[in-house]
Amino acid sequence: MAATGAIEALIVTLSRLLRNQEKWLIPIMMLFFAAGGSLMGMAEETIPILQFGDGISNIFIPTSGYFMAGLALAGIPWIRWMKWILPLILLQYAIAAVAVIGAHLIGYGPF
Repeated sequence: MAATGAIEALIVTLSRLLRNQEKWLIPIMMLFFAAGGSLMGMAEETIPILQFGDGISNIFIPTSGYFMAGLALAGIPWIRWMKWILPLILLQYAIAAVAVIGAHLIGYGPF
């Protein structure tokens, strides 16, 4: 698929169709990648891994405009926020890792 440019064509086509509705691009792409991954033998626990990684990281990565705007409106410096939220982030990543490893060990998904 990489050699044919199919993924790039799909993303470009969807972004053109979803003009001014870009918020739907990622959920739709997740459906395509989940279906494609299942057809190619990829384990279904890959999708929760992506959701855990993306969902947790959105509350501390300084490149998120909405996140940084929220901190600015609240008057909280990013360094202070990081010192406060880091223990929770580490706990969430640990719980996510245990959940994904547990799913793999019990055979969750069509392996």
